[in-house]
Amino acid sequence: MQFRADFLRAAPPTTAPGIEKYLASGMIKGIGPIYARKLVRAFSETVFDIIEQTPERLQEVDGIGPKRAKSIVTAWAGQKAIREIMIFLHGRGVGTSPAVRMPVPASRPRPRSRSIPCSASQRSWPAAE
Repeated sequence: MQFRADFLRAAPPTTAPGIEKYLASGMIKGIGPIYARKLVRAFSETVFDIIEQTPERLQEVDGIGPKRAKSIVTAWAGQKAIREIMIFLHGRGVGTSPAVRMPVPASRPRPRSRSIPCSASQRSWPAAE
C-alpha cells in the first residue's frame, strides 16, 4: 500500500517509550541505549526541553558530566538544524531523497593554498601544507 502526502512535518516523539527509542537510535552523539534510558527515567517527556532550555541539568544524570552534556547539546542542535532545513526544502517542493543527497558545506572553511614567492620567469606553485 502506498500513500501520498502533500505536507510532512517532522516532530520528535512525545511519549517516554518513543523518546527513549529516538535517543537510543544513535542520532544524538553521546546518547546510546543506556543513557537514553537514564535520561527518560530522570526527565520523562521533558527530556527535549531539558536539552534545549536547561542543558546543565543533564549532569544530574549519573555518568553525564560536562563533556558528555556538551556533546549531547551540540548533537541535538545539529539534528534540529537538519530537521528545519528538511522542512524548508519540503516547503519548496524538494523531496526527501534529493534533499538528503545535497552536499553539506564543511563546518570549517577549507584552507587556502599559498604560493611560494618566485621570480616572474618562474611559475608559482601552491606550498605544501
